[in-house]
Amino acid sequence: MDSSGRFVRTLGRVQVAVLALFVAVLTLGSGCDTKVGNGIVSTSTFESLGLVESLDQEPIQVLSDKIDLLKSILPSEVVATLNKQQSESFPLGTLGLGAGGRSSVLVFEANLRAICSADLCETGECAQANPVKLHYNDVGFEEEMDDLNVGVNFPTFGQVVPSIQVDISRGNGLGGDRWIIAYEINSRSLVGLRARDVGYRNVQNSLDPDDPNFGRGNGLVMSVIISGAEMQSQLGLGTQPRITRIFDLGPDASSNKHRLLVFFAREVLREVHLIEIEAGVTSVRTDLSPGGGNEPVWTLNGQFRLFGTAEDQPFLSLAELEQITQEVDVNIGDFQPIRINTDGSALVFDSESSQFLKIQSLSALDVLEHPGKVVGQGHAEIAVERSTIDGEVGSSSTERDFTESWGHPVQNEIVLVEENTNTIFAYDFTLASDEDNMRQIVNSISLVSNRRDPNPVAGGGVLINNEEPILLKGEEDILNNRLMFDRGRDELIAVNYDAGTVVIIAKRASFTDVTGGDLADITYIKYTGVEQPDEMQSIRVWDSSTSSLLKVLLQTRREPTITTLFGN
Repeated sequence: MDSSGRFVRTLGRVQVAVLALFVAVLTLGSGCDTKVGNGIVSTSTFESLGLVESLDQEPIQVLSDKIDLLKSILPSEVVATLNKQQSESFPLGTLGLGAGGRSSVLVFEANLRAICSADLCETGECAQANPVKLHYNDVGFEEEMDDLNVGVNFPTFGQVVPSIQVDISRGNGLGGDRWIIAYEINSRSLVGLRARDVGYRNVQNSLDPDDPNFGRGNGLVMSVIISGAEMQSQLGLGTQPRITRIFDLGPDASSNKHRLLVFFAREVLREVHLIEIEAGVTSVRTDLSPGGGNEPVWTLNGQFRLFGTAEDQPFLSLAELEQITQEVDVNIGDFQPIRINTDGSALVFDSESSQFLKIQSLSALDVLEHPGKVVGQGHAEIAVERSTIDGEVGSSSTERDFTESWGHPVQNEIVLVEENTNTIFAYDFTLASDEDNMRQIVNSISLVSNRRDPNPVAGGGVLINNEEPILLKGEEDILNNRLMFDRGRDELIAVNYDAGTVVIIAKRASFTDVTGGDLADITYIKYTGVEQPDEMQSIRVWDSSTSSLLKVLLQTRREPTITTLFGN
């Protein structure tokens, strides 16, 4: 992704860093039980992560790069031409598309509108000569959409609506499949993508664009779940609605159908609707070579479910949302909902009232307490009140912008990143909304100005970067730490839950020295396990700025815990 496309926040959003700098300076030189003004600073240690220090292993290695990606799409082009080609790529998710079903990151190359996968090489070194595999080029993508009855020019995926990974059953005793569900912008369709266990339009020679199967699947099945035109028709709208978020509500216990919640842009539709997805067998030509025939292929079909005695009600109405939030302009479409595992409900955030809501499907028992509702219909209630959030922040004047969330590895909590105050919170979903159910894990000082730098710039001193943090979470925890990439500062960081401390793992130069790029823009962080012989923590990251898949090796290290306690 070009640097011109990067979202940079103004310094007005980081005024908190001024105070933070002062506090950070006070704490830098502290030792055990050292008095600083009215404060007492105590020091212990906690387990963190850092790049490996080994003569045998480079801490950051390139597994595939822009040339590998573009060469898979344009095999006839010479490397010199591909070097000049701009590449804008971003990950869609993880699927078993590598050799022998190994995990790969599925990537969309936006300039060429191609869908590719890069082998994560979870077992160590990549053995493949061609680490990147093309599945659909622009022509194949458009042809496939046409074959799926969605005629659209220049189909494309975007990053505004995050794709999700969903496990969907084929039916009782028939197993299931891992699907990536993505939003096709131009037709406003939901599209499912999955790996085919047995060959699906395999390309015999990946360097031969004249192969009939080239750019038309190559092991990746595409299925249109529901098109924008079908959404418009089923909901009786005058125009096609624009989706902002999709959420996996899970399977329906009373049927073989899977449920998705769909959130729409407010200019067309402010209700929350439920799509029921059913897996079924479709006759598909699985080999486009001469003599190739049709085979049964598992695909997906989606239908909106309407509720009420007249079957004309949405899953959740705008009127109900307004009543709960006491706002006339509810906005729950900007925050990616996250599942509360205890009851399967969705945690959403209304930016107008600055409150978290819990949305769940009503059971037969629940319906007795909600007259006018039917089984399966939605119900919303306050999960975290605005006063609770304001109390933790210490202010009520700033609009809230929650951008990332994930489940706490130990506690019954959901971790939440709020970018306006640069604070990481934890929401205790076992407590009611009128209880103190939110706490700070990492405050703004630790997150913005007082990051630990095990490898400071020569010359010492305190380096305060004025770029506003823009945080992207890793997909897993490692030893009580969550890896995150700060897209504002080009830093890979580790957030420690217990210490509430942020440690810098790698800065921009650590990546650019390897990739040869000017910037680092990590948009995918995947933990792949422990590598021997030194028990290194191995992760994979996708750098969108250079379209590179990188292997990053980490080791555990002890970091001092510094706590400042102010007294009289």
